[in-house]
Amino acid sequence: MFFVFLSEHAIKNMLENSVKILSVSDFSKKECLKIFPSFEDKIEVVYQPIPIYEDEKELANDEIVIESILEKFKLTKDNY
Repeated sequence: MFFVFLSEHAIKNMLENSVKILSVSDFSKKECLKIFPSFEDKIEVVYQPIPIYEDEKELANDEIVIESILEKFKLTKDNY
């Protein structure tokens, strides 16, 4: 694991130029909103499950499944 430390200005610039911000937890979202409360409508919490069963791991690599998830969240492959 590594950490990247960005200036408040750099983070604000990224937030302003983003259509949607995905947060990995409610805590992360709340921390961001402490500094940038005006971006609440852009931030969405998306929990990232870890597949533990082999069949779930296979599903995670299935192109049909990938495309349906991207469509559900209105994302473009390799651009989120």
